[in-house]
Amino acid sequence: MGSEFYLQKGISVKHFKVQDKDEFYVSKISCCLGVMYSYPNDSIIYEIDTEASKIYDLLCDMFFPDKEEYYRKIGRLPDYLQKAGHDSDCILTAQEFCHLLRDNVVIDMVWQNKSLYLSDVQNLIGSIQNHVIEMDALFKNYYIDISTFNPPKIAEDGEFFLVSTESRLLSTMVENYFIKAYAILDLLVKLIYNIIKPVTDFTKYKRLQSNNKLWGNKKELSLPNLQDTLFEDHEIVSIIESLRNEVVHNGTWELNPKVFYRVKDGKIVERFMRFPDISQGRLDCVNNRKHFFGQEKKINDTFSQIHYVFMSKLHKTLRHINSMTMK
Repeated sequence: MGSEFYLQKGISVKHFKVQDKDEFYVSKISCCLGVMYSYPNDSIIYEIDTEASKIYDLLCDMFFPDKEEYYRKIGRLPDYLQKAGHDSDCILTAQEFCHLLRDNVVIDMVWQNKSLYLSDVQNLIGSIQNHVIEMDALFKNYYIDISTFNPPKIAEDGEFFLVSTESRLLSTMVENYFIKAYAILDLLVKLIYNIIKPVTDFTKYKRLQSNNKLWGNKKELSLPNLQDTLFEDHEIVSIIESLRNEVVHNGTWELNPKVFYRVKDGKIVERFMRFPDISQGRLDCVNNRKHFFGQEKKINDTFSQIHYVFMSKLHKTLRHINSMTMK
């Protein structure tokens, strides 16, 4: 039983009193139920999940206005038809699935094709929910892991850095966060595209309308009332685009990721990693050089700001989607 706090400056303490409402920390509480981690305003993660869950039912209403009939028939549809191609606990091959679709129609073909298509659209929401959970874990684990990063002891005071497997893993955590954030942008475009341009002919099991749609196609959606959503022009969204593209296309935002640490009176008083120089949401670059660190920004300070803005905008985006499906 007990608690521990992982502070923004990359150190952990047993006791902590918040001095500034903007000061960030991750708290660990051990109790009879196990170990729980939390941080200020983390309720936004649960609010996102609630808003996303509403879209499942609203999509169902779009495709099957008669709810009573839908639930009566869906209970007769074999579970393996819903799970095949999505879940590893269903071991059907693609060929076997096609055979079952063709030769083992349990309910009428049109209804069955429509229900499978609905499941595929709903799967987009599930993917968004999974990414949010994974991003939240990466976010918390960065602060936890950097606070427990133990470099070799140094007798003198000053600022030092270390390149190691641990520093590379910390960098990978942050890079993966931005990759998943961008994936959510792609998934939102796909989801909205299926709402505004729904399929109506289900004589065959159809590919999703949005299969070839990505974040770059967002202007095709012609969405009104974008304020405070992820579709609004905002520096945080531009930063996510820039960092994701740099990691995916060029491997990393730093060739040798480093953890910096400050020693005072023989003790580590701060651990941090540096955040690349960015202006108006884009990496500062000179020809082939894109990884400048002259602004001396720290991931520790920037990460919490990006996380909260992104999650807040995602929540409002999902609310906007719910309002669309209710019309």
